[in-house]
Amino acid sequence: MELERSMQHDNVISFAMELMSTDLSNYMYYESERCKRHARRWTAQIALGIESLHAMGIMHRDIKSENILVDARENVRIADFGLAHMESKPLHRWGEYASEFSGTPQCMAPEIFRNKAKPAEQMKRYGMAVDWWALGCLLFELESCRHEQLFVNEDEVHGYVSWHKKHCSLTQVYPKFEGLDAPVVGLLEGLLRISPSLRYSIGDLEKHEYFLRRNGCVIGRKPVI
Repeated sequence: MELERSMQHDNVISFAMELMSTDLSNYMYYESERCKRHARRWTAQIALGIESLHAMGIMHRDIKSENILVDARENVRIADFGLAHMESKPLHRWGEYASEFSGTPQCMAPEIFRNKAKPAEQMKRYGMAVDWWALGCLLFELESCRHEQLFVNEDEVHGYVSWHKKHCSLTQVYPKFEGLDAPVVGLLEGLLRISPSLRYSIGDLEKHEYFLRRNGCVIGRKPVI
């Protein structure tokens, strides 16, 4: 969201930004059918937003439906940077920048969970791939039948990791993905790869069949949205 202006009165500083209609969580609850029609376009917009943040050196670390705002034209904006990690230069795909246990458990990547309850000297650093994992969780919520969350708690995230390690050599689809369209499943599997280095990022999304349409691609450096 862009800052329109700022105002100062005595000891109070106010920031004026564009008025948003609602957040994506509320939209999925009350406007389910319309939400599904916009799912591909919104996923593209969020992906481009994440890529722009990374180019500015920002790792959001809390991408979730409550932090995605919908404006009057039904375009989405990423909000709430309270848990963001900031660097002075663009983030590199294979860079490792933070080690704090930070985020919302339902959308938290495995590499963040591994630092839970560990002393600072034992924590392992992670990078921008945590935001792409969170996008995968949000994509499932958008595309699933009742907009349910993919992972309700930490145990389900660990369960997914265990399942993936057991079935990594098979073509079996994760049970919760069954019933979704093949392009959705393919994108979910790419965004939710356990290894951060193998996880999809913007370059993989730009050419993924989920975003393809007859007259072009929904996502790109100059997105058709």
